[in-house]
Amino acid sequence: MFDSDSLVTVLLVSFTLTVIIELLFAALLKVRSFKDFLNIFLVNLVTNPIVVSVINLVDIKCDHNIVLYAILGMEVLAIISEALIYFKVLKYRHLNPFILSLVLNVLSFFIVDYINVFIYY
Repeated sequence: MFDSDSLVTVLLVSFTLTVIIELLFAALLKVRSFKDFLNIFLVNLVTNPIVVSVINLVDIKCDHNIVLYAILGMEVLAIISEALIYFKVLKYRHLNPFILSLVLNVLSFFIVDYINVFIYY
């Protein structure tokens, strides 16, 4: 079971890796405005801790099969909520905000998951 220190560590590592990856890929997708980068950072500051906390809580309390549904559900909610915010606040329009959110979240999910294998196992 997680103690509070290890949960904080997981949250910090996950957030840091996610933000680095999403900002890097946003730049590769031609996001250029400082305000757009700042908004991507701020959106992740809100959504990432919620997603990671809920998934870890479900992992502690529930069967492994339920965890897979929790991951899928939380990631879909993150993609949708981030896309709605991007639609309202980003000036970037090379990609539809929903596609941008989907691409950034899928890439960061798989890359962070891959990195976490080396950090925690």
